[in-house]
Amino acid sequence: MICMILAPVMEVRLMDWDKTLPRLTLVGLTVISIVAAFDISTLAHEWTHATVAWLLGHKDNPFHIYYGDWSLLNVNEAVDYRSLFATGQGTAASAIGISALITNAVLFIASLHWLSRKSVNQRKWLYLLLYWFALMNISELYSYIPLRTFAPTGDIRNFVTGLAISP
Repeated sequence: MICMILAPVMEVRLMDWDKTLPRLTLVGLTVISIVAAFDISTLAHEWTHATVAWLLGHKDNPFHIYYGDWSLLNVNEAVDYRSLFATGQGTAASAIGISALITNAVLFIASLHWLSRKSVNQRKWLYLLLYWFALMNISELYSYIPLRTFAPTGDIRNFVTGLAISP
């Protein structure tokens, strides 16, 4: 499904790159782009949770999140949702929980816009980065909305619990 969304953007542009870029360079650029896109998308997601919590007065610093290790695989927004629910602030917990998914959607749409620009297509490294960035952001949405809707924890659970609605 994700490939179907991005396929029209990709067209045959990468086919032309074979003529101008050595294969090893393309592989190297792709690996770097994937790692960078994952890290940027992940940090934008978690910082959005933390920033909304900070704006609502539930966090001292929007950049104070749990970063995990160097891989960012265990990064977490470090928002105390339990205390929000316990003090009757479910609406705030809901806003904090859903905010990052809204950010992922906006970043995905912005990436598609920039991928269609001729100026971006002429810069192979930027095109690859934006392609993988778009893919990471749509993957987050797909991962959360249909796959984690009924999970006992997570962003969607915080959203539905905060609004007292059924998933």
